[in-house]
Amino acid sequence: MERGIRVCAGVRRDPVRGIRATVLIETIPAAFEMDEILYELRDHSAGLNCGRWDYIFSFIKKFRGRAECMLPQRGDVTMDQPFLRSYVELLIHTCHRRGIHAMGGMAAQIPIRDDPKANEEAMQRVREDKLREVRAGHDGTWVAHPGLVPVAQQVFDEHMPGKNQIRPPAEALSRITAENLLEIPKGASQNSVSSGTLKSRCAISNRGCAAMAVSPSTT
Repeated sequence: MERGIRVCAGVRRDPVRGIRATVLIETIPAAFEMDEILYELRDHSAGLNCGRWDYIFSFIKKFRGRAECMLPQRGDVTMDQPFLRSYVELLIHTCHRRGIHAMGGMAAQIPIRDDPKANEEAMQRVREDKLREVRAGHDGTWVAHPGLVPVAQQVFDEHMPGKNQIRPPAEALSRITAENLLEIPKGASQNSVSSGTLKSRCAISNRGCAAMAVSPSTT
């Protein structure tokens, strides 16, 4: 990591100390190594970012051989699931304990231009998602489409009057345990196959996204 930073500094002809990096925590192993990642970055760290969609995929990939670890259908694997809430809480605690930014994850919805009603429903989902993030303690966020920037910014401007929410946690050690990070969510799985088929069709036909029940997903 340090070598990569030095290469970037050389290409840009910038001082090495001027390079800053935000790391996406988007795999199960990375969730257990946040402190180690920040230690490697040291003076170059700008924060950590919740990469929720790849994190869910990492969970599936890591435990694919264990029947008891099968996740429910995509619509049920929301950020309210305990294993994802724990992931978010641990990331925020880790970042704020070190005085750096904890960034929220990507809202997968996109504007639906030809259906005003469906579009408003999608925008409402984005508002609710960003409200959850700012209330959890995130210092910023990102979205899947530039048209969603004003929606996300409005929520953060309203509920985060300062530049960020960085402050030392009340407890030095997080209450989140390994068991919390690995708690298996409950739910049905009947829609997973149809969702996968739709995404495959869109990828083959060079479509950039697939709208599923007014909750579009990048392919």
